[in-house]
Amino acid sequence: MSSEYRERLIAEVSSCVSEFQDATNAVDQAVADHLGINRTDLQCLGVVTLRGPMTAGALAEACALTSGSVTAVLDRMERAGYLRRTSDPADRRRVLVEATPLAKQRGLELYGPIAATGRERLEAFTTDQLATILDFLRAGRQVQADQAARIRAELLQQQPAGELSAPLGTIASGQLVFPGGASKVELSVDADMPDLYRVRYDGAAPNVDVRGGTVTIKYRRTSLLQLGKSQVVEVILNGTIPWAIDIRGGMSRMSGDLSSLRLTSFDVGGGASKVALTLPDPEGSVPIRLAGGASQLTLMRPAGVGTRLRVRGGVGRGSIDGSRIGPIGGIAELDFPARDNHGTYEVHVSGGASQIRIDSL
Repeated sequence: MSSEYRERLIAEVSSCVSEFQDATNAVDQAVADHLGINRTDLQCLGVVTLRGPMTAGALAEACALTSGSVTAVLDRMERAGYLRRTSDPADRRRVLVEATPLAKQRGLELYGPIAATGRERLEAFTTDQLATILDFLRAGRQVQADQAARIRAELLQQQPAGELSAPLGTIASGQLVFPGGASKVELSVDADMPDLYRVRYDGAAPNVDVRGGTVTIKYRRTSLLQLGKSQVVEVILNGTIPWAIDIRGGMSRMSGDLSSLRLTSFDVGGGASKVALTLPDPEGSVPIRLAGGASQLTLMRPAGVGTRLRVRGGVGRGSIDGSRIGPIGGIAELDFPARDNHGTYEVHVSGGASQIRIDSL
């Protein structure tokens, strides 16, 4: 076989792949038109039909959609009778999305003849040929996934940096919430700014919702790999009002100087890793609750501030004000009383702690 013939075959295969994609798109568009839905709706319906019941979050990730977009899709598809929300039998608090009998019936009517014809064509190939076709399709699928991630990453890098904010107004207290976890976050405080908060970011802007004094920050899902979570986000809080901080879904690589903040509580669910915070002088007793374990956690607080540390799940190693602690199994309780009328941080960790340091400035 000559190299010229081989190159011609490669070119023809590449051309046929492109034509096959066009033909598939034409079929999907015809099906969407027949069902009275758009292509995004059809894509979501196909994923749910293929994979079975799943959460809205999993569907959003599979289709590279934001939570708001997938909610709109589900609302439309429920009205059309093709998807429905149901309770998870294993956890009644969790909602699943599943295809309706109508959707399965219409899918069989429209895609069934295509599957049958394709099966007939595949029967004409030998076992070795089928194995080669399968290898080619798998490799092609991986190439497409890799290139989609590359293109989305380039788009993310091209988006300019920006800033989000909201006026303080008459708000008397604030709450900062990360409902889906936080990664690469820098916290700071500004008592002179007129805003309730400011969020500075590079690339795609996070979703920020403000209701009263509650500031909720969600990362945008920019790709199947959720590339937005690798961005550094700076959050500046107004220092004239007290704040509670609530992070659900875990936090990683968070740092910040909160020494001028009036902190009322700091709650983390889902674990904490690589966290370094400078804390303020607390007013009375202030809880810091970490559920899911803590690793590489450093908390700095003013001299004289007390600390009551309670760890369920054991302590690997750490220190408080220079005194080494650990290893300790089971439940560890340590009390370092406040001095000179300072307040105390009640640090409760469930799930164990490793490389934890609590020190004085």
